[in-house]
Amino acid sequence: MEQWKDIEGYEGLYQVSSEGRVMNVRNGKLKIFYYGTGGYKRVMLWKGNKSKNYPVHRLVAKAFIPNPDNLPQVNHKDECHTNNVVENLEWCTLAYNLSYGTRVKRIIEKERNGKRSKKVYQYTFDGELVNTYPSLAECGRNGYDIANVSKVCHGVYKQYKGYKWSYTPL
Repeated sequence: MEQWKDIEGYEGLYQVSSEGRVMNVRNGKLKIFYYGTGGYKRVMLWKGNKSKNYPVHRLVAKAFIPNPDNLPQVNHKDECHTNNVVENLEWCTLAYNLSYGTRVKRIIEKERNGKRSKKVYQYTFDGELVNTYPSLAECGRNGYDIANVSKVCHGVYKQYKGYKWSYTPL
């Protein structure tokens, strides 16, 4: 069941819920989120003539999760930065947060394949998926000429080495 608590420093003005929603107490309206750096939901709070923006996950954690060790970071257990329900959040250290879950693997893959890389799908002529590569570079590391794979993906060639190639799933 959703619970509401006053936001520290904004008592009587704003409340945050255990489901990750923020409400203006004076008019009962929910605040509209915007997305900040890293895809985190943020909200703008006003007090007097001054405004300040806050990441919603930190507001939820401060209101609902005890932090006796004064840990500085809030981790999303499911690694989804928009899922701000209290059960998905935990206080942690910076080191724990940086090494949590698949983050390190995703960073290594991005570094290895390039920040703007896109997946490449390899199919038989019957449309059966043979393999999925995280990038053209990975196709090259597996013995395929990346220029020819790219030309098939862009429709210049129909096939390369007996396979269809695509940037999108068929």
